[in-house]
Amino acid sequence: MKRVLARFQAGPLLLGWLLSIVAAEGCRPGPPTRVAAIPLDSLASQVAVAAARHPIVVLGESSHGVEEFGRFKLAVVQALHARGHAKLILLESPFLAFYGTSLNDTSLTASAYVESTTYAVWHSSAYRDLVTYIRQRAAAGDTIRFVGIDPVMLDAQRGRAPSRILGAVLEVATDSSHVLRKLGAILDQLQRLERSAPLTMTGDRMRALDWLSKGKALVRSRVGSSQSDSLRTGLATARALLDCFQLWVDALDDMSASRDLILRDKQMGRLAALVHDDLYPNQPTVILTHNWHARRRADLVAADSIPEEHSKAAMLYPRRGVDPESFVSLGGVLTGRYPDRVFVVGLYFGEGTIARNDRVTVAIGGASRSSIEQRILKRNPGGGVAIFNTRPNGLNAAWWNMEQHSRYSGLWYERFVPAQQYDCVVVLPRATPPVYTDRERYAFRAHEARAGRSQ
Repeated sequence: MKRVLARFQAGPLLLGWLLSIVAAEGCRPGPPTRVAAIPLDSLASQVAVAAARHPIVVLGESSHGVEEFGRFKLAVVQALHARGHAKLILLESPFLAFYGTSLNDTSLTASAYVESTTYAVWHSSAYRDLVTYIRQRAAAGDTIRFVGIDPVMLDAQRGRAPSRILGAVLEVATDSSHVLRKLGAILDQLQRLERSAPLTMTGDRMRALDWLSKGKALVRSRVGSSQSDSLRTGLATARALLDCFQLWVDALDDMSASRDLILRDKQMGRLAALVHDDLYPNQPTVILTHNWHARRRADLVAADSIPEEHSKAAMLYPRRGVDPESFVSLGGVLTGRYPDRVFVVGLYFGEGTIARNDRVTVAIGGASRSSIEQRILKRNPGGGVAIFNTRPNGLNAAWWNMEQHSRYSGLWYERFVPAQQYDCVVVLPRATPPVYTDRERYAFRAHEARAGRSQ
């Protein structure tokens, strides 16, 4: 009898135990549900609405190696252009490379044009389609200018010399003005010196200072109101190039490891001003670059820990022995020059796979729970836009007015106050490597480089 009762009492206990297991299995989270990404043109439209009233829109990106970033930027350009903006597109690519190669040269495919004028990081289907879009607008009588602003122009990219471009409105490479021929010769001499061995206060450096003095005197002597358009644009170009060379000579006194980085952004700011103010004045401008160049206050960005394999990236951040005030970015230069006229966008992703600048792919896991990326994706899992109010009226500041962290290329975390750096942040849920248009040629060059190193 006792055995029967024991079995009778154990039955409900066993049944309860089984039911608890079933219930637990039902509550246990299954595989994460992949939310469909919001269409890029929908996100781009939100950015365009906020940015269109600003004459200069700077579009950054946390990594050059993301296909969706290129597609998003193309969508922003198209959305802005539909609002009468985006008449001038400036790209982080060699300034001189855009001279002597017309965007509307029908003997070059859109891919060939991109590959002949820009860095390899831009040789993707998204930038090919951007050039195709610009050509289509030109065929309809709606001109969009496309120009590089990187100071690598001082390095005689592809053998192009400054003397070949003075007096040009970018597509034209000749001018008969005597003063421009003199300025061209001076700039060519400076270019040769810049490419030579490191300079000292003697020898080549003194010659550089002498050429700078002669060039500036020549520019000043030709200032006047009766200049032809060709002479005016040529003098403006010469003045900007002389300024870039002057920045280079001045930087020779700064022995900090960040000198080249700071110099490059100062020069990009000068060249952006040249194209925006003097070559194509009053044209609403979009600048395509990296988040590091786009942000306004590079001196206020920090990184607590950088992986050993990326240790050289420490030069991206101010440190002991470097004056933070001298640590400038392109976005900071432009904001200082054009107060209240610049709209800066930071672009990030949640997870996926990126391509480094050498095109090696890297899988990136999800961003940390308290990051800027997850703050936005938690509310908008398919991708979202956060437009910052940099002048909050209440005492309770929004999260973008307090220090946050976000990923640089998905590889390490940075700390900064978002509203100090950007007007807007866009986060896309997933990243994939770009669809490169020069894969075969690039693979051959990479193979040759590896073979050379092995020898």
